[in-house]
Amino acid sequence: MSPQDAFHHVVHDYPGSVAALAPRIGRGEQVLRNKATLDRPDGEPRSAEPTLSDVSRVNRVTRDLRVIEALAAELDAVVVRLPDLSAVGDDALLDLVLTSSKEYGDSCAALREALADGEIDRLEFDRIERETLESVRAQLEVLDRVRSLVVDRPRLRVAAKRTAG
Repeated sequence: MSPQDAFHHVVHDYPGSVAALAPRIGRGEQVLRNKATLDRPDGEPRSAEPTLSDVSRVNRVTRDLRVIEALAAELDAVVVRLPDLSAVGDDALLDLVLTSSKEYGDSCAALREALADGEIDRLEFDRIERETLESVRAQLEVLDRVRSLVVDRPRLRVAAKRTAG
């Protein structure tokens, strides 16, 4: 799906559609409708294109990642929504780390098994991709949890004493 197609679907899938979403992002209804229009069948360009600001506003209100996912797919990248882990304690953090390690091991096992015969077929690749993305997701969950533990305070600099020698 193209980013423009994704924008169209996100806007029109919003509860109440364009009429409900437009005022929430500070746009007129017809302006948003024009920006969310798909390519015209006669090949003529659309009358308006969504700006980066439009996409950002729509994403913040809808919490829908389809436009970002479409952009990422054009760059052979993926988007991962991070869960809210702010209430996760130390035991749960350890569990996240162990789960991340397990997922990485599953990813490595899928690759090892696929390479056993010297070729990787489509099904093997699909498994490698799935396991690898699960591993990345698990690692990002750990990173996000650790980020929530960061305390911003100035570091104390300790000057090393020089001894006369």
